[in-house]
Amino acid sequence: MSERLTLSSPSQVAAAVPALLGFHPHDSLVVLWLEPPRLALACLLRLDLTTREAEMSRQLLDTASRLDTPSAIALVYAESLATWIDSPEETAVDAAMHSLQEAGVELKDLLLVTHGRWWSLMCTDPGCCRPEGTPIPAETSVLEAQRVHHGLPAVAESREDVAAGYALRTPLPQHLVSRAQERLNGPVPARCVRAPACCLPKGSRARGRPRSCWWWSRTSTCGTGCWPTWPATSTAPASTR
Repeated sequence: MSERLTLSSPSQVAAAVPALLGFHPHDSLVVLWLEPPRLALACLLRLDLTTREAEMSRQLLDTASRLDTPSAIALVYAESLATWIDSPEETAVDAAMHSLQEAGVELKDLLLVTHGRWWSLMCTDPGCCRPEGTPIPAETSVLEAQRVHHGLPAVAESREDVAAGYALRTPLPQHLVSRAQERLNGPVPARCVRAPACCLPKGSRARGRPRSCWWWSRTSTCGTGCWPTWPATSTAPASTR
């Protein structure tokens, strides 16, 4: 998608995140890294809220050092505002954000998103950010429409739904799995024989076979030939081209 889209408000940012991820995040911390001078999106990172505090800070600081971006916007996707306040997840996120700011990253805003609304966790002005939260536009975002236009999958309801789309629809029967494992781990089949040294210059290593397996020309000039060494019940080896 080469079109440029300007996000000029927290509502637009919150509405764009699912399209950027490809799914609606739940119990997640999403960080948008912004690149100067126009604060273009450089990277998007999602972490589970259950990530340990030290690991969360480490991953954020590592990403910041790799990107060398001076600013970011963070969004917390929690079950509700009531369950978020004074929770262990809030403590971990606060510590991670403090680590970023100490590393020189300017945190433009920290939003809590839940049930179709967002709250700024940094703004205390009720005239700017409503105490009851600000609704996120419910209509399909421009980014979601662009995904479909460019042939990308529609935004999934969760990350689990995305993973399920790549899962094996019909599991292979166990007897086929066992047979494949036996072929991989078992002895070399009887029809795979080592070519005599005199025939090796004309031989070629068989694809997918062990190093001892070769196939060679029926028209070997060694005089003895190796064709008869193949079992009569086996498929005849292909001739050399």
